[in-house]
Amino acid sequence: MMKNLESLSFCFNSLSSLHDSTGYLNHLRSLAIENNNISRWKDVLYLGHLPRLETLSLNENQIDSIEFPDVDVEEKTSFFPKLKTLYILRNKISQWSSVNELNKLKSLCDVMMLFNPINDTHTPETVRQLMIAKICTLTLLSRTEILPEERKGSEIDYLKRFGEKWRESGGSQKEEENNPSPEFINEHPRYLELIKKWGAPEDSEFKQISSKLKDNLIFVKIACPQNTAKGVVEKKLPQSMTVQKVRALVQRLFQADASTLQLSYSSQKMEGPNVEMDNDLRQLSYYSIESGDTIYAKW
Repeated sequence: MMKNLESLSFCFNSLSSLHDSTGYLNHLRSLAIENNNISRWKDVLYLGHLPRLETLSLNENQIDSIEFPDVDVEEKTSFFPKLKTLYILRNKISQWSSVNELNKLKSLCDVMMLFNPINDTHTPETVRQLMIAKICTLTLLSRTEILPEERKGSEIDYLKRFGEKWRESGGSQKEEENNPSPEFINEHPRYLELIKKWGAPEDSEFKQISSKLKDNLIFVKIACPQNTAKGVVEKKLPQSMTVQKVRALVQRLFQADASTLQLSYSSQKMEGPNVEMDNDLRQLSYYSIESGDTIYAKW
């Protein structure tokens, strides 16, 4: 009845199923169906033929997986051709394969997936890093901009993190011998693409990533004199965490200006001026940061 409708909010209506949208609502650009009872992703796919849909909000439903069955893992789907923004907070997504599937979307650049079981599989910083590495088109994740430096660090860390599995599955630093198994490619569809982009990881690099995280945690204070509301925040961080990821953490904690953000630290054991943390790809262990030390942020 409303052929030119561009925005529709249909929330809190106990909606449990959807039907084929082909031929309907061709001008729709924004759709919110939050706080309903949708549990099947195949129902969501009925919306995938809306030719102009750019924003889709599925928050507070019962969706437990995402899949685009029309193409293989390394290809782009024909569903949702214009979709840029997807909000899917507080659902039941628990598998990283669902994040892999989002990389099939041609135009996706903004995602929010907080408060799903998948967020409990790693630290918040690592979850963010993995999502960035797995979805190549993202520029905004959980309303925080993804700067080029963060994407670079996330993708390189991804190569190292899964390097041992890559080698065990048939991967090799020699291009002509690099032939990982189909199972590995299904689990890590972008891995070969990232190797072409950044180079294959050396064995010495990914062996460090496979060590037990709990043995390398340090307790540090993060201080921001410019933010009087929070002031000092105590955090438990892995020594393998890069400066780039600390920047992302500070940006979220204090709403810092990423373009001018500067980090330094002081040791509780040594007196003297703060040490600048000016190399985004270095790990905290490089700076010999220990439990009880303080990281300072200013911009």
